[in-house]
Amino acid sequence: MTDLKSTTYLNFINYKVGDQVSIEELGHNNVSRELVTILRNSGLEKFCVSKETIWQMLEALIQEQLERYSIDPVSIDGVLMATESFSGVEESESGNYFSFRHKFYEMLRKCGLINAYPLSMSFSGCANLLSGLALANEMVQTGRMSKVLILAGDRISSAYSRVIPPAIGVLSDGVSMCIVSKENTSGLAIGEYSFGANLNITDDMDMGKYIVSLRSCIKELSEKFQKISQKRIDAYQRVFINNYSLTTVHPNS
Repeated sequence: MTDLKSTTYLNFINYKVGDQVSIEELGHNNVSRELVTILRNSGLEKFCVSKETIWQMLEALIQEQLERYSIDPVSIDGVLMATESFSGVEESESGNYFSFRHKFYEMLRKCGLINAYPLSMSFSGCANLLSGLALANEMVQTGRMSKVLILAGDRISSAYSRVIPPAIGVLSDGVSMCIVSKENTSGLAIGEYSFGANLNITDDMDMGKYIVSLRSCIKELSEKFQKISQKRIDAYQRVFINNYSLTTVHPNS
């Protein structure tokens, strides 16, 4: 169970997304009309597309939060970037890792984050943010860092489809941020978390088999989580879950 003496908190949460466009726009990116119709009939009418780069969106978001809450950027000693959009930064630099890293450092300097040691989370797919949250929590709890800025952002290159196989959702462009520290400004204490994977789940899997495999994975994660936390999941105020990890956030008590 979480030691209350080393409790960490999730603070200063905010996000920025691109402009909303009609789901019909997917038809211009090699997506079948049949799939567009299915997604629209399922209630998905719009998705977000940004003309700005990840760095432009993040810089604006960070500057806004630092100013709004009078946060000294020099006090932030860790920054974790959660993304898998290495090919969606700028069309002219698609796939250039070194350019990606350079733009990341440049953005940090512009925001005054000169003391923030950089970390990265990219291979956990849609769980990048949750995996980053767990890592930041460990760094703060152990005293290796005192204030970690978590950045999450994805921007989809026009060379790639926005449809998440097997047609379970549509990718939008956007960024988000939060700060993990022992300071409590939100009342959102980070609880326990568990990890699990099922690499038998593949992009070309039949939808029915995908759902069955996903349910099995989530059930396993839930059981593992309850064993670790010694609490039922419904004892928490908020639970974040996907097919890779399960993380909780509970109110300060």
